[in-house]
Amino acid sequence: MKCEKCGHEMENCSTAQTICLECPNCGWGFATTLSRPLDEDMTDYRIYLNPGNTETKEHIKLISVICHVNYLQARKLLSSQEPVLIYKAEQEAVSSLSKAGKVMQTAKCLKESSLDFNIIPDFPYEIT
Repeated sequence: MKCEKCGHEMENCSTAQTICLECPNCGWGFATTLSRPLDEDMTDYRIYLNPGNTETKEHIKLISVICHVNYLQARKLLSSQEPVLIYKAEQEAVSSLSKAGKVMQTAKCLKESSLDFNIIPDFPYEIT
């Protein structure tokens, strides 16, 4: 692409969050944000821990961190015979991540730990 001001070839200066072109000759350029649906999703998702998960030390520690509870309380949550609410996106303050982004982070940790969980309403994004 050629610069609108001087006709010199524009250079790409894009990042993961922006699309940007800049003229190395005169400095003219433009940028725009690159957003994914996940980045703008402010749905009040809830994560439920399903019954039947193992109670390893690592699982108990993870649930303790996610739920902001002590070790014994986290162990009790893991041993429940009913689905247990462990995370509500509606509690999130405004931050650099959307509510869905925070849910993605939490779900990714649960998935990596092989914990069985469910997100309500249905989470339309692949947990990566």
